[in-house]
Amino acid sequence: MVLLLPDIFSENGDSCAETVLCSIVEMGIEDKNVQVYLESLILLDETIEQLEFLKVPQSKATPLVSRIVVSLLSKLADSKSKVVDSAELALLSMANSSVIDKTSIVNAACKRVRSKENKGGRTAKSRLSFLENLAAEFGQEVSWKRSVEFTKAHKSFEHKDGGVRAAARSLIVTLTAIHGDVVLDSLNDCEQVSEKLLNEFRAAVFAIKQG
Repeated sequence: MVLLLPDIFSENGDSCAETVLCSIVEMGIEDKNVQVYLESLILLDETIEQLEFLKVPQSKATPLVSRIVVSLLSKLADSKSKVVDSAELALLSMANSSVIDKTSIVNAACKRVRSKENKGGRTAKSRLSFLENLAAEFGQEVSWKRSVEFTKAHKSFEHKDGGVRAAARSLIVTLTAIHGDVVLDSLNDCEQVSEKLLNEFRAAVFAIKQG
């Protein structure tokens, strides 16, 4: 299937082939068989490469993969490390693509997690960690505001799960190191964040810059 992709795309000038392939990828990602899931990520990579080769505009390519992004974000909370790592790698690769608007990935990652989806905080933690990795990878290209709002909305700084609290704090430190004190200023009116915690953030950022 992968070897035929260039021919498929060259024979279809519209988005029909791309739409079908993205649907196949989406079904593969949702499959419970890990091998099928991993093969679907290979197909996803090849599909994006062809979209880049054809210089498909972001306005066309981004909607095509929107459902795939959502599916991959859900995989970040999977219990299998192989599934989690490959999902994050795929998402970061998509964000790095010239045909996909990385802001759409940030927005999808920052959508509120419903209680029944949170798996005891694992989903929120996985999103926070991903947002930090995304920020670390792309720096100023990634807006910090949505990430901070996501952190606040899920009361991550006082979450009962220590892993969520740690992920939230690490995200804020990384965002502040990249974007400056404006990130911490946005937390001044947040009841979850004490002055002591703000000082801890400042100290952590200072240590990063000194190192």
